[in-house]
Amino acid sequence: MRSEAPSAWKVDNKHCWIQCNDPKTAKRLSKVKGAKVVATSLAGAYLRTFEVPWKLPQAKEWCIRASRSIYGSFQHQIPPLTPFRDGDGSAQGRAA
Repeated sequence: MRSEAPSAWKVDNKHCWIQCNDPKTAKRLSKVKGAKVVATSLAGAYLRTFEVPWKLPQAKEWCIRASRSIYGSFQHQIPPLTPFRDGDGSAQGRAA
């Protein structure tokens, strides 16, 4: 199973959310001053989303550094993610 790099997005002017699916990265994020868990996965793969008191450029830089430490010198060999094929996407919104 391949671990994806953490991703960040802006929530407001002073906070960002960082999402990760690697327990090691989540442990690092939990040690950041002011970080708190705002979402976790209930089923399936490991997933944590943290709120951090950073602006987006700082959060993106953290994600870049974290992915370098996860993948090291093999980062250039990781193929890009492929989009969903028809029928492979989310079940959300489908009639039961």
